[in-house]
Amino acid sequence: MFASSYDFFLDRSKHANFIDSVLIYYPLMQIVVPELLTITPESWNTAGHVPLVAVVPEMHRPNKDTLTGAYDAQGKLHMLSTLRDPKEHVVVISEDVRTKLYTKNNEPNFGRVKKSNAGKRCDIMLRMQTPESILSTNGISYYLKKEVSDFNNMIEEGCGGGGGGGSSSTSSCQRAALPNEGKDIIGDMSYQNFNVLKAVSDWTGSAKDFKMDIDHGGINGSAVKNFAVYFWVSRHTSSSCNFFIWCWATQFNPAVPTPSWDGTNDGDQMKYTLRALGNGTTRSASSTYTATGSNGTSPNYTVPKTITSKDKVLAEDYVKYCEQASGQGTRYGVNQLAYFYIHR
Repeated sequence: MFASSYDFFLDRSKHANFIDSVLIYYPLMQIVVPELLTITPESWNTAGHVPLVAVVPEMHRPNKDTLTGAYDAQGKLHMLSTLRDPKEHVVVISEDVRTKLYTKNNEPNFGRVKKSNAGKRCDIMLRMQTPESILSTNGISYYLKKEVSDFNNMIEEGCGGGGGGGSSSTSSCQRAALPNEGKDIIGDMSYQNFNVLKAVSDWTGSAKDFKMDIDHGGINGSAVKNFAVYFWVSRHTSSSCNFFIWCWATQFNPAVPTPSWDGTNDGDQMKYTLRALGNGTTRSASSTYTATGSNGTSPNYTVPKTITSKDKVLAEDYVKYCEQASGQGTRYGVNQLAYFYIHR
């Protein structure tokens, strides 16, 4: 991201006006050399080659052929198709999807610990992790998202019952026998096929940045909660296999935890929504969430969301308390754009 790296490349005494204007009007601008199917960043000869510089148009959507202007070192304009990876390195300027921005006096309180009200059954506490990187400028703070990173939700989540289980926690439910502090794990994930990947991604955006929205609660008069998990992969962290393009682009295991299952307030199911994050302006949206309780009630809720204009829903499914949780767990998002496993 520009805000965290300009000190390494620019002299503020010479470029103060430019730096300030970017931080004020484009605070989340990022400058990246993307991993392409035709060429990798590691092969860039930085001493002998100046790459093209391209700006992603706001109107562009993946799987749409958009001509994107890119300039070479001599200032000559080259028009690149977004459907075909460039044959040389390209520096791409776009909106950052890995950084969360907070205005002054609105920063999360890192390190805060909150105990659950579950009483003696809750024997764990949740501490918000300090972010990997912090930078403050002009009254704005930037926090790098890393795995569990919706800090406000982490505060509210507490320990959520400490593995007390769902309302159907009988001996036949694996989660009752595999508490693991009440937390499930997001396991193996994959696009359904390579055509789906091409439909949601192109060289202007990584399609390796994801957000899992988890809606839960709403039983016995409790409030509906949303727990957001961010994660990403690259070819260095995806599943190991020999077919480079497929495995790098589609198969991976983020292995990140989800909220604890509160037996009193979460009922029998939680709603998981997997999104591929895109570069674009944010807007308000909403989704429908249905809670289920052991008494047979199934209240419906409208849950507000904040998404960007280029986010793509890859899979949406309900994880039920008594489904298989051991081993690889249960597969969700069947016949959707992507699938994922949840286990404990």
